[in-house]
Amino acid sequence: MMIYPACARLPDISYLEVADIYVDDVSNQVYECVIRPCSSMFFDAHRPRWSNDRSFAHWHLGDVIKEPTELMAAIHAGAARDGLYRDQQEVMAYASFGDASSGAAVRAADAVTTFLQR
Repeated sequence: MMIYPACARLPDISYLEVADIYVDDVSNQVYECVIRPCSSMFFDAHRPRWSNDRSFAHWHLGDVIKEPTELMAAIHAGAARDGLYRDQQEVMAYASFGDASSGAAVRAADAVTTFLQR
């Protein structure tokens, strides 16, 4: 299980491609992780009213942890709980990136070609 990213992969966040689990509080990086559904969990350190707040929409993609003492149990249970969030992760990833099945390079080339043909 990979938990800590290699420093060389930090600038382009490509470490998320090999991560087994995503743990964070508030970050758009979760979308790069859930483009291929994965265990995700979030720290609720400040107890915001997040369930209907669009700024915290990504917290619906995994377990929300309120106490640091819950972290290791949540990590160990992560794989068993993946199915609870998989559909929502796929919906949110598609809403963020569209159909990414062809890969970023092909999608970029198609976008440039379409633009140039106009």
